[in-house]
Amino acid sequence: MGEKPLRESNLPFVMPEDVALRPAAEKRVLTICNLFANQKLSVPQIVSLLDESYSAVIQALISHRLILDRRKNPPVLIKGERRLSHFTL
Repeated sequence: MGEKPLRESNLPFVMPEDVALRPAAEKRVLTICNLFANQKLSVPQIVSLLDESYSAVIQALISHRLILDRRKNPPVLIKGERRLSHFTL
């Protein structure tokens, strides 16, 4: 079965001016978004260029709403609450 293409949101991405002051992990996500939205690199190109996992690139793009989440039941994060595990120890 072939993979479905990513659904881009076509939202603009503006790199924040204070990017140098942000933590390294956040800079990485912003770089991924900039390469995708402004430099028009594909996900495989970004994966190769940054030596990043495919899933990390996709998650960064979804988190900044540059691509639409195709999962049937995307996770819903509730601010200030912890997620409960379905498993008990």
